[in-house]
Parts: sequence; structure tokens; C-alpha cells
Amino acid sequence: MKKLGEDNLINYLPNLENYLNTYRKHHYNKEDIIYCGKGFVQYYFNMIFSELMNDIFRDDFLNTDKKIVFLPACMTQDKTPCKRSNTSYGGKCNFCSANCNVNKISKLGKKYNFKVYIIEHETTLSSLDINKNIGIIGIACIPNLISGGFKALRLGFIPQCVVLDYCGCSNHWLYKKHMTKINENRLLDIILNN
Repeated sequence: MKKLGEDNLINYLPNLENYLNTYRKHHYNKEDIIYCGKGFVQYYFNMIFSELMNDIFRDDFLNTDKKIVFLPACMTQDKTPCKRSNTSYGGKCNFCSANCNVNKISKLGKKYNFKVYIIEHETTLSSLDINKNIGIIGIACIPNLISGGFKALRLGFIPQCVVLDYCGCSNHWLYKKHMTKINENRLLDIILNN
């Protein structure tokens, strides 16, 4: 796994070594010290397994009656407060900022007939009333992606995964939130079966 990752995936993790060399100092006595200190092998595993999960559940996902995209809160605009509405599935975009990445994905949802919700953490999924035959696309940073996919399966959803282009959460990774983004073409490939 390590050799495969170093040969093929290391280019997607340009700042990880620097982060791992300094994280202990910034996370000392915090509950997330183990979570934030995952090494290269765990990152490689999550990157590879997210694609395996997508392949394994692809046909089931395409045959679901409804598609939902769950976006992490770190994708909201970081310069102004998010004005989302709260729903039982999570926050719903009110299109308050044209520069917000949630706004952009929500517009794609309107165009391509999928729902978009903002969730603060994967634990939000536990409170949902599951109507069977719902496909979800979970968007997360690399360390969170697979645990969220397995949680979705346990709850009865059919999962697909899209990794964030970079981490931007001030809870774990940065001192100040930085709006994250995804590869929108990758999201549309999964939704539209390209």
C-alpha cells in the first residue's frame, strides 16, 4: 500500500509531510490528536478505498430513486456568515453569496436534479429518517471520507464519495477556516453516470 501510494498518490498530498511534522504541537491535549495524526498510509488507503467504494456501489447508486449530495460546512463562503436554512437533512443553501462553493454545487443540483445539504459532521447522518433507495454522495477531506461512507451504508443509504481538493476546516487543520472546493466534473461524472 505504501509503495503504491508513494508511486501514484503522493502528488495529491503536497503539504502532508509538513503538517504531520507539526500537528502534535497544535493538537496537544485535544481529542482529535489521533485523528489528525494519521500518516501517509492512512491517507493512501482512504483515497484508494473511496474509489473502490464508488465502484462497488456504483450500479446500486445509479438505480436509486433520489440522489443527495452532502457537503461539509467548510465549503461555505468564509468571508461572510452562511445564511442557510436548517432542514432535517442539514443546511439548505439560500444562494446568499455567488462566490460560495456550496452555492455553485446547489445550482448544479437544480440543473441536474439532485438535492444538496450542508452538514457539520458525519454524525448528522445518524438523525435522518431514512427512506430506502436513496443514493448519497458524501464529500469530505481524505481522513473522513471512508468512515462517512460506511456510516451511510449502516444507515441504509447507497454511498458514493468525492474527496475535497484540500482541507480547510479550522476545527482540525487550519487556524482560520478556508473555503474548500471539489472537482465539479468528478461530482457530475458520478451523478450523470459519465
